[in-house]
Amino acid sequence: MIPASSESVSGSSGGHNESQHDRDGTALDWIFLAMANQQLGNGSDAKKWLKQVDDHLTRLKEDPMFDDPNWLWDWEQILQLKTLYSEARNLIEK
Repeated sequence: MIPASSESVSGSSGGHNESQHDRDGTALDWIFLAMANQQLGNGSDAKKWLKQVDDHLTRLKEDPMFDDPNWLWDWEQILQLKTLYSEARNLIEK
């Protein structure tokens, strides 16, 4: 499945504004968007997506009642999220 927010990578808004894209998808989607934008040479967009992941993960740590569909992920999915997040940070912040 392609996340609705992935349209941002290609620059196509499909009639939606950017703020709607920011709300769509999951932290995992945003990690992929960050890495894809970095590889495409869109460093500022990559940093924007990575910051959105940072903010989201921070909010989860600070407020465990925060409504997040990832809350019910199993340990393998959480490990995948953390691994890809670390990889994205290394790619974008180098």
